[in-house]
Amino acid sequence: MQSNSHLTAKFAKYAQSSQSKALRPLRFSFAPFAVKLFAFTFILSSCAGGSKLSNQNLSYIYNPELEELHPQFKVVNVKDSVARLFFKIDATELLYTKKQGDTDFSANFTVSYQLISTFEAREVLDSGSFVFEDRVDKPGAKEIISFLDFESPYNGTYLVKASVTDLNRNQMAKAFVEVDNSTANSRNNFYLKKNGAEYPLFNLFLDENDYALYHKNKSVKTFMVRYYRINYPLAPPPFAIVNPKPFEFNADSLFTVQAGETIKLRSEGIYHFQVDSSDYEGFTLFKFGENYPNITNAKAMLEPLRYITTKQEYTNIENNKNLKEGVESFWLDASETNDRGRELIQKYYSRVEESNKLFTSYMQGWKTDRGLIYMIFGPPNVLYKNSEIETWVYGEENNVMSLNFSFTKLSNPFCDNDYIMNRSTIYKSSWFRAVDTWRKGRVYTDN
Repeated sequence: MQSNSHLTAKFAKYAQSSQSKALRPLRFSFAPFAVKLFAFTFILSSCAGGSKLSNQNLSYIYNPELEELHPQFKVVNVKDSVARLFFKIDATELLYTKKQGDTDFSANFTVSYQLISTFEAREVLDSGSFVFEDRVDKPGAKEIISFLDFESPYNGTYLVKASVTDLNRNQMAKAFVEVDNSTANSRNNFYLKKNGAEYPLFNLFLDENDYALYHKNKSVKTFMVRYYRINYPLAPPPFAIVNPKPFEFNADSLFTVQAGETIKLRSEGIYHFQVDSSDYEGFTLFKFGENYPNITNAKAMLEPLRYITTKQEYTNIENNKNLKEGVESFWLDASETNDRGRELIQKYYSRVEESNKLFTSYMQGWKTDRGLIYMIFGPPNVLYKNSEIETWVYGEENNVMSLNFSFTKLSNPFCDNDYIMNRSTIYKSSWFRAVDTWRKGRVYTDN
């Protein structure tokens, strides 16, 4: 981080409930994690109802190549009626410019949010928009991390539609965060951070660092932890009619940790933290191997190949004394040239990594139903999403030649990101055509 960097913030806060009752302005507090924040301006505006999110094409949330910015967001409940929206921005994705006569470069961007009860709702419960200026003598790599507080709309579940806009480049990136404020031990009531860090973990993927866990209720001093080893099979092809096995909730081990004390979690698996062990409600962390969600070793490169190899091909690669050489040989044999082989590797494993980031539930993202389709077919052209179902369209909407997949959301105590595909034999020819395209050395996409 550059020590001579500072960030000036000018804020425009506005709020209106769906009953047209203005919400009380908050006293915003900010953390000087990667930057320093200063004065703000307060402006009121109304929140009118608009088009339902469930009627909008949201495909951009699964296609990072369409965006210049890739911010991360995290929501933590800090009081019964107050939540905290953390944001993290890669400064190298912002445009820094120097005005005439100015010695510093500056990036200007907004962080905005809307609170919405469900994907099917028209009303915006609350909203805010905040303008920042980051000034540096020389742009460089760093993370801009801070937070803003807002009033939780009610004791229940709701959506935060969060966005960052680079004002110098006029580029925006949006994301949706599902928040649970329904009970005393909802997952958003927990706060995990790496030792020595001042901000929470933005994802739930563990590495070899030490951690500390906190709860919204400061009187909570002890967490019970259920540990589950992981050995889940890959998702079957979309045409395979299967009866999925229910998750076994019998933990492989149980132990306790103290709030705020150092936690060392070294074994791969699922760690489910609870205050009350009489139900399954709590906070879950996942450890899925070295550098997850990224693919950085030969073993991690081998496993996702099972979707496009025969059983014998996979076994031959797996038994190769030099696993890296075996994986590379598969791609070179498919592509016939080194340049094409490198392109295939880059495209295929970028989809694996993106699947891990987007679709991880109680298993690795690439093993899930959505991860399977994402890896082989790519990001959908059209995505409709409501509280229960996601519909993906490859090709033009309402075209009988287009390919459509439907995923139903499942209730899962470990996360709010577990979906199952509605399988059908009609996908058989499309699946084999897509797999054959990869095997012939071409990237499959309908985009």
